[in-house]
Amino acid sequence: MGLAVAAYTLPSAVGALALNRLLRHQPARVLVLAGSWLRAGRLAAIALLWTTGSLAPFTYLGLLAGSSVLSAWGTAGRYTLLSQLSGPQGRLAANSLYSAQASLRVIITVNGHSWKSRIAIMRGRYLLGLSNANRQAAGVVTGDEVEVEVDVDAEPPVVAEPADFARALDADPAARAAYDRLAYSHKRQHVRAIESAKKPETRMQRIEKALAMLRDPESAGNRTRAQARSTTPGPGEPETARSL
Repeated sequence: MGLAVAAYTLPSAVGALALNRLLRHQPARVLVLAGSWLRAGRLAAIALLWTTGSLAPFTYLGLLAGSSVLSAWGTAGRYTLLSQLSGPQGRLAANSLYSAQASLRVIITVNGHSWKSRIAIMRGRYLLGLSNANRQAAGVVTGDEVEVEVDVDAEPPVVAEPADFARALDADPAARAAYDRLAYSHKRQHVRAIESAKKPETRMQRIEKALAMLRDPESAGNRTRAQARSTTPGPGEPETARSL
């Protein structure tokens, strides 16, 4: 499995670098068509050889690797085509919409078991993740063919606040108001920092730091930069001063 993943992902990076001089001036539609035809042809060859029972492991890896050589160029071509079709005014919106496909939140149901996830896109393929825990809960194993129900998750994502962090926020109205205005990703950063603390005292320090940042983001940022400067050795100071 590891070899198959490497064979599918690494050639894309190699192709992006090795073919730069040859392909960088090609029209966007040529890049899209070349990448699509190469991938379709190689994957079709894999399917044909498998049905005839003549697909050797190294042949499979070679065809899989070849299918993604132009993947990066094909993606670049698609973005360029979108920009050309949408014009200067709609270029940013079109590319953002194309990128957002990979982050669409969905609810997945297999054998009556449901969980929330996101649609991922890799090398032009749309993928759904299935963790080991969800496999066990759904009663399926690798290789099973299953019927999957996918619904759009219209509810806004919610970050679960640790109890001690929630109490600290509720006791500080200014910090609570600032926290509630944060985007989902920024809330998640605060919670992850707190949850990753190994010791109780470290956890409390991170909660206090989060509250300070929420109350006065600019002042907290200045203090962080000042601390960073204080640990940097000056001219002529030994490098070990960094760890003092």
